[in-house]
Amino acid sequence: MLTQISPNRSSTNAYQIKSEAGFCVTVQNGGTNSGTRIILDNCVNGATNQLWKASAGFNAGVSLSPYHALNLCLDNAGGSGGAGLVNGQASGWCEMGVVRRG
Repeated sequence: MLTQISPNRSSTNAYQIKSEAGFCVTVQNGGTNSGTRIILDNCVNGATNQLWKASAGFNAGVSLSPYHALNLCLDNAGGSGGAGLVNGQASGWCEMGVVRRG
């Protein structure tokens, strides 16, 4: 479930991503380095490491960056079905659009 956060952040496209069980997609320990792990954790109001900014990506995709470290983006480790992580934009993955529509 993708939930847009309060009106004061609506202009920044800030979203909280929750599982069906109510856990939030979280940047572990609020990390700001490329390669930081992404985990599911209890949702915490105001936790910027649980907020994601949606931006237009490549080929009609959407790139998701952690609100507390906008120079990073959500990626899939090794391109497999494994654990997620955040990568730096210099890697080029942010522009590729890691989430595809339709």
